[in-house]
Amino acid sequence: MEVIKGLSKLRRKFKNSVVALGTFDGVHCGHQQVIRATKDLARKYGKTSIVVTFQPLPRAIIRDRRAKVKLITTLKQKEEIIRNLGIEAMLVIHFNRRLAEVEPEEFIRKVIYQKIGAGRVVVGPGFRFGKDRLGSVALLKRLGNKYGFKVNTVGELRIGSMKVSSSKIRQLLWQGKIETANRLLGRYYAISGTVKKGSGRGKELSFPTANLDISRDVILPQGVYAVQVRVEGKKCMGVANIGTRPTFSMEPQYSSRKVDRKHVRPVVEVYIFNFKRSLYRRKLEVFFIKRIRKEMRFPTAEKLINRIKKDVQFTRKLLPVSGSLTKADKNGII
Repeated sequence: MEVIKGLSKLRRKFKNSVVALGTFDGVHCGHQQVIRATKDLARKYGKTSIVVTFQPLPRAIIRDRRAKVKLITTLKQKEEIIRNLGIEAMLVIHFNRRLAEVEPEEFIRKVIYQKIGAGRVVVGPGFRFGKDRLGSVALLKRLGNKYGFKVNTVGELRIGSMKVSSSKIRQLLWQGKIETANRLLGRYYAISGTVKKGSGRGKELSFPTANLDISRDVILPQGVYAVQVRVEGKKCMGVANIGTRPTFSMEPQYSSRKVDRKHVRPVVEVYIFNFKRSLYRRKLEVFFIKRIRKEMRFPTAEKLINRIKKDVQFTRKLLPVSGSLTKADKNGII
């Protein structure tokens, strides 16, 4: 897949291409329907399939900076998932306040029609664009008639009684409802980071952990989780703790509000089963399978150790044995 980061790097028109247009944060089940429809239409008509997305998220620029929107997927994760869905090119448009002031028709005319050369545009039912989000799907269709491109819409997706949306998934992640979030994502929620030096307390407790340096832009759901960890192309079972380590710290309980307003950032620790080699400075990807419990303060280290043993035992029964990652595993696809 060709990845073009910025309109200034777009050196050629993709004449009559089929374009999926949206922010696609999370690349959830609904997004996947839009992207697959784009791929199928491109194959049907012998055209190039392109995903056009934005970085950073438009909502993060338009909204009050004090209420920063956290990401479900980083740009790198988004790129990997979209590549595995079979798209031929991905254009990442840098979103800033100047672009936020562009009128809907001007954006479609200059970017989608003239710059990219779209022959067909595919969007979800709630797609909005242009200044003050005034552009609607109905307007996009009228502009398509005016400039000579077709518009396909993909219907709203519901799983059970729940509408699939990035906003809903963010809410579920903040609440620690990882299994429901995974169903809407169509894969396991994942974060990645580089192992950094920690306090060494995990080793003292006989459960040495890898402490991860995680981007401040992503959602970190508080709690203790059964996880799979990608290490050197292998998947390993493990238990992850995200929080403030209250048994050994007087820090207040972590909350999303404190992250936004007071810049309190939770610690991410992962205990990987049967892994003896040094992980320092290595990059790990952690896939969240199930929430075991909330983070708790224990009166003694011994009680904490006993609880960790139960968490490990629970995870061993829940997850399959370690082995090589399949293509689906690499994106946590369920």
